[in-house]
Amino acid sequence: ASPATSLGSHTFTLTNPDTGYTTFTSSFYSGPTVSTVSPSSRGQGVTKNTVTLSGTDFFGGATITSDASGVTFGSVSVNSSTSATFPITVTNSAPTGLKTFYFNNLDGGTTSFSFTINPAPTTSSILFGGASSKYRTWSGPFIITGLNFADGCTISSDNILNTFSISSRNATTITGTATLAAASPHSITGINPDGGSASILFEVNPLPVIGGVSPGTMIRGTTGNITIT
Repeated sequence: ASPATSLGSHTFTLTNPDTGYTTFTSSFYSGPTVSTVSPSSRGQGVTKNTVTLSGTDFFGGATITSDASGVTFGSVSVNSSTSATFPITVTNSAPTGLKTFYFNNLDGGTTSFSFTINPAPTTSSILFGGASSKYRTWSGPFIITGLNFADGCTISSDNILNTFSISSRNATTITGTATLAAASPHSITGINPDGGSASILFEVNPLPVIGGVSPGTMIRGTTGNITIT
């Protein structure tokens, strides 16, 4: 259809060579538009995070496409002609920066919108009271160092018995207090508000256990060896 064709319903006539004919109707629409994108950015490493679009002329069966590498999209859910959602997955190695995505209706109507891929945080070290590992039941200050920690970054441990409370953060450090209650290697994950995350392993050492002391008694004033097992 010509760009000058008026929108709405139109009547068409199909005529055979013998002059037999029939009529049918078809409608023309202006094509979809996207006015808002929420959220408008996600971090590297996110998996199936939901993005909500507001606009006009959204129809069922629509798709989201892009030529941005490392980015994939799930099925679009068209809630109404003005609202749609879709899941986005971004690989850890996806190029960062401003990208162009496309909303495509089945009838060929399409529109573009901007979306930003943010760099994921990275973690290089974690120290508990200045040491890389501590014993079970230890409680005290910790510091995580890395890159790209965003304002609002949170942390999560793989074991709920190990607890962490953040007192300060900036782009390269997270500090706070920790209580370590579960022995064996564990991980802690820093999670930015845009979904980007990074993990680091740390050790929680078991407390020593004494099974026996030999000899169990000694005479006062004597000298000897004591064996502890």
